[in-house]
Amino acid sequence: MSSDAGLLALSQYLATGLGLLKTIVAARLLGPNDYGLAALVFAYPGLLYAFLSLKTVSVTTRYVAGFRATGQFEELKAVCKVSYLLDLMVSTAASLLVGATCWWAAAIFYQRPELGRLMALYAACFPLVSLNSTSWGVLSSWGKFGWLSCFAVMSPVIELVLVIIFLLNGLGILGMVIATAAGQALGGLGIFLAAALLLSREGLGSWWQSKFKELSFFRNEISAFFGWNYLFVTLSSLVIQVPIMLLGRYESPKEAGYFRLAVSVATGTSSMESAMGRVAYPTISARWASGERQTLRKSLRRWTIKGGLPLGILILLVIPLLPFLILLTFGPAYNPMIPAAQLMMIGVAISTIFFWLNSYYFASGQFALLTKAYFLYTCLIIGGGWIIIQSWGFLGMVILFVFLKIILIFSMVVMSANFSKSLI
Repeated sequence: MSSDAGLLALSQYLATGLGLLKTIVAARLLGPNDYGLAALVFAYPGLLYAFLSLKTVSVTTRYVAGFRATGQFEELKAVCKVSYLLDLMVSTAASLLVGATCWWAAAIFYQRPELGRLMALYAACFPLVSLNSTSWGVLSSWGKFGWLSCFAVMSPVIELVLVIIFLLNGLGILGMVIATAAGQALGGLGIFLAAALLLSREGLGSWWQSKFKELSFFRNEISAFFGWNYLFVTLSSLVIQVPIMLLGRYESPKEAGYFRLAVSVATGTSSMESAMGRVAYPTISARWASGERQTLRKSLRRWTIKGGLPLGILILLVIPLLPFLILLTFGPAYNPMIPAAQLMMIGVAISTIFFWLNSYYFASGQFALLTKAYFLYTCLIIGGGWIIIQSWGFLGMVILFVFLKIILIFSMVVMSANFSKSLI
């Protein structure tokens, strides 16, 4: 697990570095105002995609890993077929919906009608992007983290190269949108081809011909998992996209850009947490399906103490360096976002300690409990943020964001200890 997580984390840090470099180039060449406008372009399509997308990666990983561990290969193929079809249909619907409603978001909500066509252009990449979810679940279930590491870097490289080319040639926000859409689309297509090759090599190449009836025994369970997972990942997107839109509406595009940059810095720092969680998820799913639950609890404690805690402390030690790093990379114009980035890093440090938390809830079938807690958290973020933004701006939004995140993490850790005792 350590070697796989290290490899995946290394690729994600490289991808994050490339993404950060892209952000630096875009922020400097576009300036705070235009960069904020670009953030608004991505926010509305991202919000609609979050509402419609089924986010099948968690479902696929859990069942593909479990079916592979128990030798249920017909069921495994059927899960792949269902996941790919659902993702493709829903993402296409999301693209069409953005194209039909972007005029309203641009002209009425943002009062920037020129952003409408850019939103529609960005949304055109959704069908190819949707191939990521199921493909990631397949590759991770087979432990192909080397392949996944390559694809983690692929999209950021394409985006960076295209951003530099387009912005230096004066394409402005349009160039930023085209570069991002192209990178994400090509990344989705590439990982899909890799997953198809793997399944073919394993003798499962005809997975698209599998019968839906193979999942009849698991129909209710899988349907419930899809539903709760959909709600959970939708809420995860809302807590980012809605504050950006509110800041753009009630404050300014500049503050919306500050918030997005602060989130980007925090997301980049959480790459190790993300990598460890993704490696842990198929492992937890397979062991849970095989009935190894008592030993799994011991592993979680060991992972927390020997893995999560040292990394969390390391992240805290980086926080004092942020003012220097941000001013060096983004320039003095972005000085107001420094306190926000530092606060968000505290939340990242705490969530890194318990990197296995979400994976454990999903693998153990307690996704409903996790989603209900996250629903309450999201309501508090959006409702409280709408009030706080109008009085304290984006920094007040960040304080609320981090405070509620910490409360959520510790609450879920306590509940996980309680329900796990009753399940063993």
